[in-house]
Amino acid sequence: MENLSAIPAAPAIIPIAPRSRPRPVARAFAGYFLAILLGSAGTVVLFLSISNLRDLGSAQNGAATILLLSVPLQLALLVVAFLLGREPGERTRRRLGLVAPRLNTRGWMILLGATGVPFALSLCAAATMPSFQDPSVLVRIWNDLTPLAAVGWVVFIGVVPGVCEEVFFRGFMQRHLLKAWKPTTSIVVTSVLFGLMHIDPQAIALATMLGLWLGFVAWRTGSILPTIAMHAMVNSGWNAAQIIARKSELPPQQAWAAVAVVAAVSLVCFFFAVPIFTSRRARPGRETHQPALAS
Repeated sequence: MENLSAIPAAPAIIPIAPRSRPRPVARAFAGYFLAILLGSAGTVVLFLSISNLRDLGSAQNGAATILLLSVPLQLALLVVAFLLGREPGERTRRRLGLVAPRLNTRGWMILLGATGVPFALSLCAAATMPSFQDPSVLVRIWNDLTPLAAVGWVVFIGVVPGVCEEVFFRGFMQRHLLKAWKPTTSIVVTSVLFGLMHIDPQAIALATMLGLWLGFVAWRTGSILPTIAMHAMVNSGWNAAQIIARKSELPPQQAWAAVAVVAAVSLVCFFFAVPIFTSRRARPGRETHQPALAS
């Protein structure tokens, strides 16, 4: 019988290691700093390129300047989210949470209405902080905008940040952090970084508090479509209310009555929103185990 030990061994097959990719947390923070860097550089370049920037002139020109200067950062957030959010074998929109949540019409209405409660808490938090911004510029814009310009202001300030900021923070950053961290940590860290992007202390406090609610909704529903709608509603609704109150010159009694009605509706919606989030316990795990909820 042939000696098996004399048979040469087959050469070992050395597997080719796949190209290493950044860890989720490192990618999330790298994306944040990259977006802030690109957005800030773009804003500075745009600021220096506008010859009449310091002369705001009419309220329309002032509003157009403010909106124009916000474009570089919003665009940077959106581009970085889509570039760094890509993964082979999975559609980017799904990676970013741009999928329909299992919510019926009633569930959508309840969640949108309930956002008034965390927004009110965010306003209270902002009121405790100092502000470095001159409020007179924004107040003059609210007072003097023409009806057509006011519509453009309200739509832009709701839709653009609502989409770009939610795609980046709740879609890209939070969903990446959820792969390595617990939901509470991921939501808090994302909300803090979301707030810090707004620079002014009052804006930081408001955005951070509101970001906690948006992050929770995005995690529990597994989608950022509800948070895009909430974010846009808050931005547009607040500015629309300020403009309408000044244009219509409502008496204080009527203005407070309107606030009371909105607050009551929001409280009721928030009460009915609790069962939506507690109807199914969140399963332990990472981002891929986010529960989808039905109302």
